[in-house]
Amino acid sequence: MTAEKISTRQKIAAAAKNLFSTHGYGQTSLDDIITATGVTKGAFYHYFKSKEAVCEEIIDSVQLEYQNVFESAGKELNP
Repeated sequence: MTAEKISTRQKIAAAAKNLFSTHGYGQTSLDDIITATGVTKGAFYHYFKSKEAVCEEIIDSVQLEYQNVFESAGKELNP
């Protein structure tokens, strides 16, 4: 992927994460995500097949982030 594609994909995921945390998953529409991101619906579907797919990516990202924190903490507690 090019840097622009990664950036757009990350921008969509970040906007969705913010909206989900602010308004809730059920209260956030695909149009809300598209509006907040400033991309077209076609561009959204280029990167994600659905709102659910964005949510899955966000969950995977957060899980990986916490896993890295726990592993790092474990190394510091048990050198």
